[in-house]
Amino acid sequence: MREVNELETIIGFVGLNVSMFVLLFVAGNLKSSRRMLWLRGLGLTASAAFLIGLLIAPVSAAVITEYWHGPNPARPWEVACDVSANRAFYTAQMSNRIGLVEWGSGKFTEWNIPTSGSNPWGIALGPEISTDTGTFAWFTESVGRRIGRLNPVTGEFVEWEVSAGSEPRDIAIDKARLIVWFTENQPTGSPSRYKIGKLTYVGGVGWRMTEYPVPSGITNPNHITVDNEGIVWFTATTAVVRFNPFKGEFTAYAAPPDPKGITFDKDGFIWFTSSGVWSICRLNWWKNETLYWQIPTSGCDPSEILVDQDYNVWFTEFATAKIGKFVPGTGDFYEYPTPTPGSQPYGLCIQSSDTIVFTEAQANRLGRVFQPAWMAGGVDTITTTVNWVSHASTSTTAAATTSATTTIASSAVGMSTTFTTSTQTQWSTTSSTISETKSVLYTSSTTTSTQTSTTTTVSTTTTLTTTSKTSTTTETSTTTTSTSATSTSTTTEISSSTMTVTYPTTTYYPTITSITVSSWTTTSTSASVTTTQTTMSSTQTMVVTNVVTVTSTPTARQCIIASAAHGSELAPDVQFLRGFRDLSVQATFAGGAFMEVFNAFYYSFSTGVASYIVQYPALQETVKSLLYPLVAALRLTSAVFSTLTFAPEMAVLASGLLASTLIGAAYLTPLIVTGKICSRKLRRRN
Repeated sequence: MREVNELETIIGFVGLNVSMFVLLFVAGNLKSSRRMLWLRGLGLTASAAFLIGLLIAPVSAAVITEYWHGPNPARPWEVACDVSANRAFYTAQMSNRIGLVEWGSGKFTEWNIPTSGSNPWGIALGPEISTDTGTFAWFTESVGRRIGRLNPVTGEFVEWEVSAGSEPRDIAIDKARLIVWFTENQPTGSPSRYKIGKLTYVGGVGWRMTEYPVPSGITNPNHITVDNEGIVWFTATTAVVRFNPFKGEFTAYAAPPDPKGITFDKDGFIWFTSSGVWSICRLNWWKNETLYWQIPTSGCDPSEILVDQDYNVWFTEFATAKIGKFVPGTGDFYEYPTPTPGSQPYGLCIQSSDTIVFTEAQANRLGRVFQPAWMAGGVDTITTTVNWVSHASTSTTAAATTSATTTIASSAVGMSTTFTTSTQTQWSTTSSTISETKSVLYTSSTTTSTQTSTTTTVSTTTTLTTTSKTSTTTETSTTTTSTSATSTSTTTEISSSTMTVTYPTTTYYPTITSITVSSWTTTSTSASVTTTQTTMSSTQTMVVTNVVTVTSTPTARQCIIASAAHGSELAPDVQFLRGFRDLSVQATFAGGAFMEVFNAFYYSFSTGVASYIVQYPALQETVKSLLYPLVAALRLTSAVFSTLTFAPEMAVLASGLLASTLIGAAYLTPLIVTGKICSRKLRRRN
């Protein structure tokens, strides 16, 4: 892919127009002298060469390509990108191998895993954690109950056995702290509990494995990730779970049904997919709030998820064979069908700022989505032309939090080492092209504030004294207004006539109110109440993070003057003009180059003109009438463009010639005729 700069845009615009005028001039003056014909022929040749160059120029679009190495079933599952070496590692479940694809050399390399039938699942890249050197492929063996490591240079496999029946699934590497984390998808132990595991190396001691039983009620831990602070996050059946390894504390956040892939962005928000409601979800764990956006394709079974450097959220649609992109700044979804139908894309990784790598389990292939490099930065050069784009409304789900603390001692773990040889195969490819736009969401600043609240608790102490006197006695009893557990107390007063009076008092805890009961004047044994109040203060601190974001995305340009004349952007003629411009003309190199310069000219004055038009209804109707020839010419042009969709650059050039001719005839002919009539009248007078 190449970058289109401002100079190329100007050259393209000027060259296109010069070529058009030369062709028109030659067509109208073929009967000139030989010398003039020779000069015009030379100009025509140069123009034709320029036009051919435009026709073979790359269309500004995204490209999705599949790579495979033969008919043998491999079922590539998860994938991890090694950006520094321009390659990607993957787990091949059916062939029981770890695979490597090298984009520069165009080949696949695969190594047989020593444990047969191990069903490799998750994969991650990281150093040899005992020495913090090199780049190794770490993976899980769900059936073989092992954590494996491949040295791609020597072909050395090292395997560590996990507890019986554990079925390790996904894996993540905390490179800063040299820890391997993984999920265990089957309950083990007594009582039976699901777990997450940790593999470490302790200097002078050796390899240690620790397994943490997750709190009861949390089932099927699946995908896992480790954030920049060393906090472990994983998805379970109905929750997203945060594990603080420094405290051994689990916190579960309620999530939409069946969460799967999980990741985090640069601001610390947690993103995950929900297969149950086919949505993209974001957890703000500071506020205990989860937002989710439904994907346009229902039942798509979104699986793994990643967030790129521009805050675009990428995900795989396993059931509908698409790669999806969600732009949080606009709420837009983009969906890219894989060239092979029913391919079941699952694993996902980011190779570069413009390239996404994915696996296709059913099609036995790896794929890549390329975005043109010139789209980077959110430059407003071309609008979205993907047919599947739609806006989604956000929804919120309550996020009840539960926590449990677990302290588990690590234990020594045995390891086995085996060397295997590799096999190499050249790849084959299939590609498709999709017009689209790259979006960028910038975070400008993050501020943190601390809020402190104080609660007060009042306790009452009562002492009893006995005295005999004649007086008017007032008693105060304590009761509450909540619906907590209740208790009933009985107060007995003995009068001089030995009459017994019972005062039932119901006490509710903890809200305090007072009820005053007045007694009579008599000589009696009474209770004198002394009340002592003690105030205790507890302070709770809440950290509130405010993220100020600025969205910079390619947005559709408005047809300002046409909208003002019709009184709405939704008028049929306005929508046609905008659609033809955005979905047809700008999707090509020549059309995009023309619109780049035209937009700079048109939008320099159109806002002021439109604001003047809307003030006068009569002027609106006049401008609307003047636009009818333009709309009619462009509708005919659009029909011509549609017949040449097999060659988009040729289509835009042919449409440009036709549109120029029709628009010139519609608007210039009356002016020319009027000018000639006026000129004749002036001559007659003279």
